[in-house]
Amino acid sequence: MAKIPTPTTWQSTTFASLRYKDYRWMWLGSITEHAGEWAELTAISWLVLDITGSPFWLGLVAFARSGPRLVFPLIGGVVADRINRRNLLMSTLVAFSFLSVILAALVLTHQVQVWQIFLLVLLGGIAQCFNHPARATILPNLVPRQDLVNAVSLDMASVTGSRIFGPPLAGLFIGTFGISGVLGVRALGALVTLIMLLFIDTPLTPFSARKASVLQNFSESTSYLKSNSFVFFLITLWVIPFLLVMPYVALLPVFARDILKVGPEGYGLLMGAPGLGAIVGVFTLASIRDFRRKGQLIFACGVALGVFLLSFAFSKWFALSLFMVFIAGGTNAVYQATNNSLLQLNIPDALRGRIMSFREVATGMEPLGNLVLGAGAELMGAPLALGIQGVVCSLVSLASAALLRNVRRLQ
Repeated sequence: MAKIPTPTTWQSTTFASLRYKDYRWMWLGSITEHAGEWAELTAISWLVLDITGSPFWLGLVAFARSGPRLVFPLIGGVVADRINRRNLLMSTLVAFSFLSVILAALVLTHQVQVWQIFLLVLLGGIAQCFNHPARATILPNLVPRQDLVNAVSLDMASVTGSRIFGPPLAGLFIGTFGISGVLGVRALGALVTLIMLLFIDTPLTPFSARKASVLQNFSESTSYLKSNSFVFFLITLWVIPFLLVMPYVALLPVFARDILKVGPEGYGLLMGAPGLGAIVGVFTLASIRDFRRKGQLIFACGVALGVFLLSFAFSKWFALSLFMVFIAGGTNAVYQATNNSLLQLNIPDALRGRIMSFREVATGMEPLGNLVLGAGAELMGAPLALGIQGVVCSLVSLASAALLRNVRRLQ
């Protein structure tokens, strides 16, 4: 990789990783892929609520999307360390396109049923379990080590920032043209990303994993985690936002339609506001080349997330609700980007796919949160259920900060 002068201005520091051609293609492809994903996710949630009228079904479909992460990332991580990582990533994009086209066809022909949505979302969730480890293994090889925190932050911006225009446009199109005006857009975004990946020169996958069996590969990764408590605790902390924060997204249609009464257009804005917050949060993080107290920042963000969820849960004012999810989106992005950067900096490339796959398993706690929150909303109402979850998030973060001193003291 050619040596590029160290950036000195604010702009060149914040966007330092975009100086590298391969990373630029990866970053642009991430925007198109995830914009389509967020738009289609917005449409699917509204479609499920329209068909069933049930918050529980919203939670169940969200479970189908995230549930495979409890198992399949471990397979995806081993595969990512054994075969060409770019080819694996491209294969998952083809799968996303195929599933998106099927769902669009079912809706357009008026044949769609909720069980079909559940199945298609489930298959897409399995494909994601191979997509995410592949992305995680490619990314650190596209920039020098000193720019890795910046690269992770900008990558987070591309993923969550896609919510700025994906869901609001989806909400506008749903209100104007109906659900059929949105479905299939993920296929288009994935295919554009597929073309961009053809321009990326990725290094060969380390050969060491292929010398052993799949079971030996897995055993090697678990032995590494047992011997490295710092990496193990970082992966454990990854559970907090996915179990206790992200499930709120599944209930946003309920808040938009029944509590704030703002319709699909307002729902699209509620889905998009966290993306705008994420952009602000990760760009702020990306502009700082290095900083102290990284461990304390993770715990502070966890406590704050619970407070913002509680405030959103009982807000009756749409503008305040938008502001709360905007702040929550930024805080959550900083939490994840800081955690992810520390993980990437502390694991060897030959094990990267397998170790990062354990992080994906941690995200598999989100479907459990979806089911619990969906059932709680059905029994006691969405505001109270989400408010309780916010309180639990803050308390768990405080307890973790007290117990995990080696992470809290990390400079």
